[in-house]
Amino acid sequence: MKTNKRTYPSMDEFFEYLNAKDKGRYIIMNCPCCEVKNAAFSYKKNLNFVQCNRQNECGETTIIEFEKDITSQTIKFEKDSYTTALSADKQKEINVLSEQLNHLLHDVRIDDKSCRTYRGLDQSNFGDYIVKFPTKDLGITLSEKLPHIFVNYNTPAKRKLLENRDIIIPYFDDNNKIDRLLLRSSEPTDGAIKEINVLVQDNKENAMDYHVSLGDNLSESNKPIIISETIIDGLSLREIDKNIDFIAVSGVNHMRQAMQYVENNAVELAERPFIIAMDNDKAGHTASLKWEKLLDVHGMIHTRFDYSETEQHDLNDILTTDRDILSKSYESAIKLSKEKTWYNKKTKQLIDSIEK
Repeated sequence: MKTNKRTYPSMDEFFEYLNAKDKGRYIIMNCPCCEVKNAAFSYKKNLNFVQCNRQNECGETTIIEFEKDITSQTIKFEKDSYTTALSADKQKEINVLSEQLNHLLHDVRIDDKSCRTYRGLDQSNFGDYIVKFPTKDLGITLSEKLPHIFVNYNTPAKRKLLENRDIIIPYFDDNNKIDRLLLRSSEPTDGAIKEINVLVQDNKENAMDYHVSLGDNLSESNKPIIISETIIDGLSLREIDKNIDFIAVSGVNHMRQAMQYVENNAVELAERPFIIAMDNDKAGHTASLKWEKLLDVHGMIHTRFDYSETEQHDLNDILTTDRDILSKSYESAIKLSKEKTWYNKKTKQLIDSIEK
């Protein structure tokens, strides 16, 4: 990741020049380096850094400086000006959608042959996290029935993005209300955007963007915790081992909340080994380094998933191309994790005996 520097006369001109758009807690804009439209973002709390989302093509961080001093009061004013309360109509839609999705995830399963598998995953595995529908008009239907949630998709171009969608991955807040939706297609067309990220509660600074699947007692189990780049990757390993625990982020640019979760539960998770299974590409390696740094700070045991037996770049691609390779690589990662756990335990015993 390279770092560049740009200077703008004022914050207003910075926003205008890069065609900035409000997204709640953050702002998206054209990348100052590669100049790709809407490819970069900056958090409102720290507008002096802009990060390009195109990790494998650009991925550069740009330091932003202003000719006019930007005080904390100015930044707060800009931040507040982009935040609005949810309307009563939108709240009503959120309540209805939350209730329906909770019902589909936890009470029933859609009994249609086309809905029983998805990218090598069985419905008995993915059904608590993902809903697959029998028709491809899910996105269009949702936008028509929930116009306030999908208010940003009311132009022909945006509406077209919702076509051919039959997969919904929901994220709920602590009150079991829907925070965001990921819409995908089980049969994507060439050149189509793989995933549509619909921020439902866009007035929040921290709309949920990760999944946790751990036991009730975090410190009780000695099983390793898989850190995966997506929920689909985490569930791919659960096809191999139905008892795995995992923390699944929603991409390399959405790790902050999951990392904060680990920090908040560092005491309970202190004895749990971690297997970092981010994608085997440039962005995934960078993300893995960030996880290793965090886990090292708290003295947690960690290893990386073994991609040496495959040319695939993520867990789900391995599952769909060669299930046996995924099983072998997983066993290798588990073995390495156990060896490292044993070594650390013996080292600690030795240090304790010397201190006595």
